[in-house]
Amino acid sequence: MDKEEYLLYIEKSIKEINDSYLFGNWRKQLTAKRLGSEFNKTYNEEKLWNQLLYLTTNSCTLLLEGFNEDLTIEVLKNCGKTYEDLAEISEEYDKDFCLILSALCYDLSGYQANAYCLIKKLTSEYNFESTDENINLELDNYIIKHIQLILLKNIPKAQTLINNNNNIGFYQVNLAFKSIYENILDGNESDIIGNLDQSYKYFLKDYNIPISLLLLLLKTRFHKYLERSIWKNLNYSDEIKKNPIWQKYIKLLTNDIYDNNKLKDINKKRSIFELWISQLRAIEAGLLTEDKNFIIQMPTSAGKTFIAEISILNYLLKFPGKKCIYIAPFKALTNEKEEELNKNLGKLGFSVSTLSGSYEIDEYQNVLVEESDVLITTPEKIDLLFRINKNYFDNISYIVIDEGHLVSEISTRASLLEFLIIRLKIKFNNIKILFISAVMPSINAEQYSAWLNTGDRGNVIRALKNKTAGSEEQWEPTQKIIGIFSWQGEKGRIDFNEIISEDEKTKEKNNAFIQGIINVNKYGRKKFPNKKDDGQTIVELCNYFNSIGGGTLIFTLIPSRALSIAKKFIYYNELIGNSSIIQTESYFHSKNLFGEDHIVTKVLGIGVGIHFGDLPEILRKSIENDFRLGNLKSIISTNTISQGINLPIKNIIVHSVLIDSDDFKLKINQNDFKNLIGRAGRAGMETEGKIIFLDKEKYNKVKGELVPANSLFFNVLKSFINKRISDTTFNNYLNLLSESYLFDLLIEESIPQDELILKIIDNSLFKVQIEESNIDTSIISSGLNKVYNRITEKVSSDKLEVYGMTGFSLNTNDIIFNEINDNFAKYKEFLDNDNYFGLLKSIFDFFSKNKENLVEIQFESNIGDYSFYYDILEKWINGISYNELRDERKKIDNSTNKNDPIINLFKLISDGFKYKFSWGISAFITLLAFVLNKKIQDFPGNIKNLVGYMKYGTNNPFICIARSIGIGSNQVADILLKKYKITGGSDSYNDFIIYISSINYELINSLSISEYEKQNINNTSLKLRPRKNSGEENKIFRIVGTYYDITRKEESLKILVGNILQIERELKNEYDPYAILVKNNNIILGYIPRNLAKDICLDIDLNISNYQIKVTRIEEGKGFNKIYGKLI
Repeated sequence: MDKEEYLLYIEKSIKEINDSYLFGNWRKQLTAKRLGSEFNKTYNEEKLWNQLLYLTTNSCTLLLEGFNEDLTIEVLKNCGKTYEDLAEISEEYDKDFCLILSALCYDLSGYQANAYCLIKKLTSEYNFESTDENINLELDNYIIKHIQLILLKNIPKAQTLINNNNNIGFYQVNLAFKSIYENILDGNESDIIGNLDQSYKYFLKDYNIPISLLLLLLKTRFHKYLERSIWKNLNYSDEIKKNPIWQKYIKLLTNDIYDNNKLKDINKKRSIFELWISQLRAIEAGLLTEDKNFIIQMPTSAGKTFIAEISILNYLLKFPGKKCIYIAPFKALTNEKEEELNKNLGKLGFSVSTLSGSYEIDEYQNVLVEESDVLITTPEKIDLLFRINKNYFDNISYIVIDEGHLVSEISTRASLLEFLIIRLKIKFNNIKILFISAVMPSINAEQYSAWLNTGDRGNVIRALKNKTAGSEEQWEPTQKIIGIFSWQGEKGRIDFNEIISEDEKTKEKNNAFIQGIINVNKYGRKKFPNKKDDGQTIVELCNYFNSIGGGTLIFTLIPSRALSIAKKFIYYNELIGNSSIIQTESYFHSKNLFGEDHIVTKVLGIGVGIHFGDLPEILRKSIENDFRLGNLKSIISTNTISQGINLPIKNIIVHSVLIDSDDFKLKINQNDFKNLIGRAGRAGMETEGKIIFLDKEKYNKVKGELVPANSLFFNVLKSFINKRISDTTFNNYLNLLSESYLFDLLIEESIPQDELILKIIDNSLFKVQIEESNIDTSIISSGLNKVYNRITEKVSSDKLEVYGMTGFSLNTNDIIFNEINDNFAKYKEFLDNDNYFGLLKSIFDFFSKNKENLVEIQFESNIGDYSFYYDILEKWINGISYNELRDERKKIDNSTNKNDPIINLFKLISDGFKYKFSWGISAFITLLAFVLNKKIQDFPGNIKNLVGYMKYGTNNPFICIARSIGIGSNQVADILLKKYKITGGSDSYNDFIIYISSINYELINSLSISEYEKQNINNTSLKLRPRKNSGEENKIFRIVGTYYDITRKEESLKILVGNILQIERELKNEYDPYAILVKNNNIILGYIPRNLAKDICLDIDLNISNYQIKVTRIEEGKGFNKIYGKLI
């Protein structure tokens, strides 16, 4: 038998075993047992083990020979899953050894996150043990230790553990490990496979089967690494290899120096040194090399943010000085993306900022817009920027659109996003777009590619399992398991109907299940849970899931149901007599905002989170953070978490998917639900996620195919053609969806009407979908022409531009314009006197009288008069406490029989003051400036800053700027402002930002505020990269922090001009990852200023540069010298 015949024989045999009925059935039985099912097993563990060893070793043989990779990768993945099950329930084999084998199989088959997750389960270092004193296992356990660290991705620590033992076995494996670590950390090329092969042969010759098996798997794993390597795939050209920033970026990933805002302990480092399958597909498709617009159609948790990050960095380096925009549909998601992108891009010196809000204009945001290299914001804010500052887009090279399927949702936001892209294509066709979605049907992804690439449908990037897989055969890093809960007597049961095994003799089929997962228990005279109460059942299910580990999300449709479930947790806590309060950041903020007796505060105090849209942002973010840290084990949420937020969720319990009552109907969108369940089993945290429905009926309502991601214009047209809507309704919808965007295009495009309409259609998604459905575009062309004619007939040319800037419809613009004209003298007087409260009161009175007609800003339709809100708004701007605000809101709710006035207060602030009314005031001021023939920037200070006052609840513009960059409360912002003024701070907003960015942690620690607020200041300071500081390493600076320590003060008195001082990274600083000590003869003098430290610390940490300080000036202080110097 020659080599080719031998490989064919192996291929045939492993395929037969992998596809065999017996092997498949035994694997299913094993999974069912692991989940907790009780049945008479028929599998033979020894035979199963032998099959696994055969499949594992021979699959490695085929892979190393490049023979049928698709088959061998699939087999090794299956082996990984089966070893994983054995690691939990094996009765015959070492469970920890099974875990290592599982991790290695997952790792080399492209499921690296699973491997990492599993190896973390080894609570202590795994070693071989023997009772025979003559057997020396030192080398064996040395190898196992390194393999564990490789699987943990802790390459920096592994490198430090290479010993100097000259024994031939140690020497051989050390050669292999050294070559691996140097390649991963620094990109040094060496013969990794050759060295591993020599080690493997050494142990095989010694008949050491366990170690030779591990080394065979490791050799095969690094054979695949050479294809997936970050160094290989990101260094795609000679030019990029020479780019110092790109090389620093790769080393940042592989060395894993930082843990967000502190230096990472070496025991916790996790090197990113290769690409996942999904990310490889992106590179193979030309993400970094092709000048195209791409659609990323990949499952949740498939590594899409990393794909966005490397493409953003690629464009920042390709087009120096140009900016990138990341559009995310929800504020919570923009905050998360800022943190994720800032983690690496910020360390490289790029400014990553979030621009919050929607259509309101405020002066502070102009600072962020100009300062940021990467701007993360919502579709509404980008639309506004496009309307008021088109020149900004001349300096944009790249736009990422996350959750892009929202183009198809039933809302005006869908048309906003489509028209935004239409206008970008018409006006700025050089800007490239990356479109991301986890829940878009394949046919739609290809249509979106055709839309963005002028007919080319081939620019869809999918996480295909292999290069020949069909579009639906997508790789997912974790497995999802659906369970249905039911009561059987007093015991609860979960059935996993998709995991079916059978008795080989009787052929009786059984699904996996867990019997008696929860029980009805007695607490005195009371029983819990009540089987008819879904909320109580959820509490008990959470108790079970929390007992076995992993975070649990309870999904429900609306906030009132979330609060109802929260009450059940509180009731259970009282039932068991638990009165202790868990002190967390979220509890701290909730107590301040809601008071300690509110449901939200109480449920957080017992370790259960609650999450919905109307919660204040600082509370919502702290709940997310507490859940990530494990301070909250369960979290009750509406749809807010399905909208892209990444949390360590292992289990999802589905409370409700449909509300169908006489006065209210709501069903979760199928795509949103797919997005939600994709959150279960986060990659790297779990290998599988469980989704538990409280009954089968709930599951049946949401299972099925994804909803088509069609253009809203296309859907309206189809409804018209199918006679579901009338001609009048069709034109009304078209007007609603397009009118405000046509204002903008009419100003920009000085071409005939028919050409403009044709241009709009040619650059639209709806054209692609209309033509594929064989529908004539003339119908929609005629409709858009009617909208165009209505605008040109009713709006004079001089008003077109200002109407286009507001984002409002023609009708709303006219109503506001007429109000200003009719009361010109009144509004001019407000302006002349900077009477911002007088102006605000008049505008609110106007809003109230025209409530029914000003549709864009309608709020709480059952409240008859917006003047109710003005009293609260005035107090809000004047900075009264939340206690007083809650009392004011109660007055409204008592008069209108509304529930939960505190929730209503925060809804008023978030949806009213920060969104709709801010938009209305902003539009009003824009039109007022037009009527007065003035620029808004020339308005008096308070009126110019009025929208910021409304958003942040203050009348101090500096507090507004602090809040806009991330400071969590007005009280903390005010403390910082006072400190800034003491230093002689100017009236420049940018100088204040620079001050906050340079605050050192010693000053922060001296403030009389909570630890959570200190951390908020520190995090905000660390993320800021003001442009004014670029090139600071060549400037003279003052050594800071001398004042805070007596030894430093005394040492400062010894320093002379011309002295050379040493610098040293303060590696154990818990607050500042950039901290650089300044020393004189090993005695600490202070620190390099934080802004300068940000610029140079990465070079120091990566051993790229060494610095000293030459003293250039000394000034006398009180008991110490102020020392100035420059880097040399």
